[in-house]
Amino acid sequence: MIKIRNNLFLIGVYIFIFASLIFTLFPVIWLGLLSLKTQLQAFAYPPLFIFKPTFKHYYEVVVISNFFRYFTNSLIVSLGSMALSMIIGVPAAYAFKRCNFRFKNQIISWTLTTRMLPAMVYVIPYFVSFQYLKLIDTRIGLIISYLTFNLPIVVWTMNGFFSQFSTSIEEAAKIDGASPWQSFIYVVLPLSTTGLVATALIVFMWCWNEFIFALVLTRREAVTAAIAIVNFMAYEGIQWGSVAAGAIIVLIPVIFFSL
Repeated sequence: MIKIRNNLFLIGVYIFIFASLIFTLFPVIWLGLLSLKTQLQAFAYPPLFIFKPTFKHYYEVVVISNFFRYFTNSLIVSLGSMALSMIIGVPAAYAFKRCNFRFKNQIISWTLTTRMLPAMVYVIPYFVSFQYLKLIDTRIGLIISYLTFNLPIVVWTMNGFFSQFSTSIEEAAKIDGASPWQSFIYVVLPLSTTGLVATALIVFMWCWNEFIFALVLTRREAVTAAIAIVNFMAYEGIQWGSVAAGAIIVLIPVIFFSL
């Protein structure tokens, strides 16, 4: 009786997981099907799940619209901002956790407040400053602007991760003659691989999907993939197939990086 009950419980769990996956992945599946349909098939009612696929939209996105140029911009900006955020934020998080100094709690709380405000609050100051510094429509300008939201994430996430480590390991390294910097690089960071990867993934995904900064601070040269997809929504009509194909292409790096 107990075995039957356990089996029924497992079956219920598997059904719940399967239903959750279907609910979560359905928009992506629908997007993939839409990218392979003609305009007539896309608006067919009832919706078509069996049809002759076409790769016309992918050809328009990749070849005609030069989408990979914008794709490359997104990749460079996202990786650059992620790397800079980790280089600055991880040592800062470690210092907040291990060092005692005046106003430490106030400073770390202040770093979080920058994440609480909406992006539009920062757009105008950045636009005015970047226009003066000639950083409008540049990858460097986007990388710098993304630090506003990336650094608080890195500091707070890694600060919580470092709190899980006992100081005894670092004290042992200190007895062996390691400096605080050597202890951080050769002892703490190798033990923090999981936290570093998870934090880097979160930062990369935010940069990759960011829209407001890329919309306001770019014109032609530094346009990202997220903005390029919007260009398929023209006054004459929305090219749903091209929008879906561009969105599927944008999904690939996030899936690859996550795996």
